[in-house]
This record gives sequence, C-alpha cells and structure tokens, in this order.
Amino acid sequence: MTATVPATIVHGKLHVGPSHRTALQETLLVWSDGPVTVTVERPQATRSVQANGYYWGVAIPALTDHTGYTPDEMHDVLKAKFLPKALALKKANGKLVGEFVIGGSTAKLGTLEFYDYVEQIRQWAFEELDVDIPPPDPEWREHAEQERRDHVHRQQAGQRAVQGRDGDVPRVEAGRGRRGPRRLGDGGVESTLDGSERGAGEG
Repeated sequence: MTATVPATIVHGKLHVGPSHRTALQETLLVWSDGPVTVTVERPQATRSVQANGYYWGVAIPALTDHTGYTPDEMHDVLKAKFLPKALALKKANGKLVGEFVIGGSTAKLGTLEFYDYVEQIRQWAFEELDVDIPPPDPEWREHAEQERRDHVHRQQAGQRAVQGRDGDVPRVEAGRGRRGPRRLGDGGVESTLDGSERGAGEG
C-alpha cells in the first residue's frame, strides 16, 4: 500500500500544501503502526506509444531474428544487461543465501531514459552482434524532449492552481545533461541524439 502526494523542493526544503498534507494524514490513519519507507522523486513523463512501438516492432524483432530468442526472452536479456537490479536472498535469521542480478522495469523509465536505453541496445547490437538496428524516427529525440516539456508544463500549471488554493510553490524541474554522439563503426554513420546523421568522417 502506498500514499502519493505532490510536493515541491524549495531551497532544500520539502513543501507539501495544506490540503495534500491533510489528505496524507487521513490516509495514514487507516494504516497499522510500523516502519515505512519515504521516497521523494522527480515527476517525469513515461515513454510514448511511438517509442514503445519502435522497441517492440523494430528493435526486438531485429534481435530475435538474429538470436532465435522469443520477444519476451530477448526483452528479459536486454533488461538484465542494461537495467540490472541486484537482489540478495536471505534466510529469516538474516544469513545470506545468494545474490542475483535481474532486469529492472522499462515501465518506470521516463521518455528520455527510454530513448537512452534503446540507444545503448543499438550500440551493443552493432558492436557485439553485428546487427544494425534501424534508427527510430529521426525526430524521436525532439518528440521525447517536447513530451517532457509538456509534462513539466502540466505539472507546473497544476501547482499554480493549487498555489491559488493553499499556498503551494510551483514545482521547478531540474535540467538534464546530454550524452555525446554514438559511432557505429569505421566508415559508418554517426547518429546524434537530436536525430540527425552524418558520415563518420564529418565534423
């Protein structure tokens, strides 16, 4: 069972509006006593239908055709390689039985995180398997960044509406860095993250 409320960080302090604070307190009244975990995270847009369609319709089939794995098996392999999640199995007495690495969830990736995940897969497939997965829509990166801007705008608009009611401060989204270009090989094509392409020898 989880409880989620919108909040804002201002000068290193967490602000929760009075109405949301009240809602949270009312929710916690029905919980039993005991330890809980508090998580603070930035809101982010989830990947688009277009990105999901490219992943399952282009990237995964290119790899299943080459490896013979089923789509679900290939998906599990990719998650374990590029989204590793370490687990430790212990007995009731706390004694460690074993440690395992499984694949994390792609469903939790934001738009740009999913784009980077797919780019890592394309790079690995080209270098290790000699499989050149066709690039996504050249405008995908632009679409992804626009989705993120739209999502942040909606969040800020919602916070402004709440501010008018209970004094919340609008949410401010931190900027993200950019990764450098990827090179598919000598004499190949260099595909930049903005979707444009140029010859490997071009500057």
